[in-house]
Amino acid sequence: MSFSSAQVANWLTLHPDFFNEHSHLLTELSIPHPHGTHAVSLNERQLIALRDNNRSLDKKLSELIGYAKENDDISAKIHRFSCELISQRLLSGVLATTYHSLSEHFHVPHLTMRLWAVSSDERETQEAIEFSTTSRETQHSVEQLNAPLCGDQLPHHISQWLLGEEKHCGSFALLPLKQERTFGALLLGAEDKQRFYQGMGTLYLERLAELIAYSIKRHSHGQDIID
Repeated sequence: MSFSSAQVANWLTLHPDFFNEHSHLLTELSIPHPHGTHAVSLNERQLIALRDNNRSLDKKLSELIGYAKENDDISAKIHRFSCELISQRLLSGVLATTYHSLSEHFHVPHLTMRLWAVSSDERETQEAIEFSTTSRETQHSVEQLNAPLCGDQLPHHISQWLLGEEKHCGSFALLPLKQERTFGALLLGAEDKQRFYQGMGTLYLERLAELIAYSIKRHSHGQDIID
């Protein structure tokens, strides 16, 4: 009568005193080394398993520490960005601060913004590219977003906001700007295809969008959208 490996394993699990009663087997039994060709005792094999498990746990712990440090760094950058936005007294300052901070501190090489349903008292700002005409179709597509849209492709009528720089981008992130209703969008682009990928977590992108949207609304006037 033969037994399967599963039956043997189950029997040993149900009889934990077996090796206490037959302790000589711990040193007499020889099993293949998991990382070599020679045989080892059951005790040695258990030590090897424990060492492998410890190495795996150390690796996971290092990864968690790395993620925590990365999150701390991002949180510090967002706090600094928040302070810089709060200090601005004009919409032009908010836009300039946004571009500078995202470029220099968050290392986003390509970015631009489009605004609608808001206006500025600053003539030069009102005539800036951020206020250039955006089609109602584009506005509607942005208004449908409940979170930042990330991926390696965007509709051409949106990616072309980067004025030719989009051809250098391997990934994009489109952040809707809203306060009660959507009034604009921030477009980010990067050469790295994994910088903004579909399905990634967008918590920090959402926080950035909220900060920027609030700051813009503080220094602008609302307008009715005309279809």
